[in-house]
Amino acid sequence: MELANDPKRLVKFLEGTASPAHTAPVVPEETRCLVVFCLGDERFALPVTTVREVVRVVHLTRIPQAPEHVRGVQGLRGLVLPVLEVRTRLGLPALEPTPASRIIVVEAWSRLVGLLVDSVQRVVRLPLSLIQLPPRDIVGRLSGHVCAVADTGWGMALVLDVDQLLVLSQPPESP
Repeated sequence: MELANDPKRLVKFLEGTASPAHTAPVVPEETRCLVVFCLGDERFALPVTTVREVVRVVHLTRIPQAPEHVRGVQGLRGLVLPVLEVRTRLGLPALEPTPASRIIVVEAWSRLVGLLVDSVQRVVRLPLSLIQLPPRDIVGRLSGHVCAVADTGWGMALVLDVDQLLVLSQPPESP
């Protein structure tokens, strides 16, 4: 009965349960948004800042004598969108589009380009601590195109540099 009459019972309750008012504010870790997509069983990602939109594959028109890796063009609201075959650019077999296939419209070299991918998984916001530079000692056909490795929470994804995807290596000169 004495507790019920204690005028400081609310203060005592708050002291025992509430957080102190003068604690250091928690500074959230900086994050990056990535669009995660698949090529076969592998996950890749692009910074969302380079992605304009994701569209379905409607009709790709092949262009005779187009540079290698150009799958064709597709109309996009009155624009002619060149579409790059990401799989062949990365040394994988060409994609036969399925209902899950998508074109990721990106801005690269101040132009809009479509990137043909098997499927788009999701957009993720990751803390910078989960996005790291690729290991330096791993060199291969992808090393020039990969700018980071991201732990998405359901697997690792290679983050691609869109501008580098469009740079073709020079053929070796003949003697």
